[in-house]
Amino acid sequence: GLGDVYKRQIRRAREALSRMTRPERIIESTIDLCQHESFDLGLAEQLITNAAQVCEQVADTWTRGTYFAHLAGLSSQLGLSRLSDDLLQLSMALVDTKRDGYVGRRSVLIQKVRAASWTAPPEEIIAICEKIEKIQKQGHPKPLIIANVYGYAAIAAARHRDRTLFLRAMPVS
Repeated sequence: GLGDVYKRQIRRAREALSRMTRPERIIESTIDLCQHESFDLGLAEQLITNAAQVCEQVADTWTRGTYFAHLAGLSSQLGLSRLSDDLLQLSMALVDTKRDGYVGRRSVLIQKVRAASWTAPPEEIIAICEKIEKIQKQGHPKPLIIANVYGYAAIAAARHRDRTLFLRAMPVS
């Protein structure tokens, strides 16, 4: 039946991961694969751990941290809380807090927002977004950064089917 077709496709997709040459593609494919309705959740921890190891091959530090944050969120969504905590710590450890105090504080919160958007209640993410906005006022405002983090809050609101918080996260000017 259709379920068997999906299972074969998932198996083929999983086998294809080892043949991929770009680390970004392996990580993104792992994230997609683990979210498929026919995916065997018993394989999730190993696949996510493998993807996290591949993250070390991503040259750009911020991008690497972003992948760790998304893998942390995915792990949380799949009930792998210990792995999620470890991956979020890896993500935040890549933030250069020595460079500039407010940029470092903001960057840590941005990675928290990314990970939290997978499972946390939208109110929690909006609260972090508001902290990021306050930090931004100390430096110079970056509207794109603010819009991006509120985008994650909107994603969380959509996941929770909360129209009011979705509209609050995506204000129309």
